Amino acid sequence: MNFVTDAIGLTAPEAETKPAEEEGPLTKAQVDVITKTWATVETLGAETVGVILFEHIFRLAGDAAPDLAKLFKFGREPDFDLTKLSENAGLRKHGEGVVKTVGVAVSMLTKLDELVPVLKGLGKRHKGYGVVDAHYPVRREITLGGAPAARPFRARTGRGLRTGARAT
Repeated sequence: MNFVTDAIGLTAPEAETKPAEEEGPLTKAQVDVITKTWATVETLGAETVGVILFEHIFRLAGDAAPDLAKLFKFGREPDFDLTKLSENAGLRKHGEGVVKTVGVAVSMLTKLDELVPVLKGLGKRHKGYGVVDAHYPVRREITLGGAPAARPFRARTGRGLRTGARAT
C-alpha cells in the first residue's frame, strides 16, 4: 500500500502499483485510479462535495471547530452556524472553489513539474491565512485517511467512491 491508494481508500487490485518501467512518484495505474475516483466525486457537483468536505473537516476538528472556522471568511460571519453549514452561502462558495482546485490538481497529475509549484504557492498563501502545523492532523485525515475520509461521501450519497456502486 502507498500514499496514493491510502489517500483514496482503495485496496482493490486496480490500485496496486506496477513499479517496473513506470517512473515518477505516481504510476499510470495510480493516476488512472485517482482520475476515475475524482470523476465519480464530480458527479455530485463541486458545491455539494465542498459542503461534505467542510462538514467532515469541522467534525474532525471537534471542540476546535469554532476556532478553525474563524480562519475562513465565512466562519467570521455573524450568522455562521456549525450546525447549518449547507445553508451558509460563503461556505458553499469556498467549498466549491476548493473542490474545483482539487479537480485542476487531479487533471495535472501527469504534469507534476507544473503542478508542484502551484501547490507550493497554495501552501504559502494558506500560511498567510494563519494555517499552522497544528491544523495538519485534520487535513491529513481528510486527504490521507482513506476509507474513513470517504464515509461522508458514502453517507450522503449511498455510493462508494471507487466505482459509484451502492454502499452496503
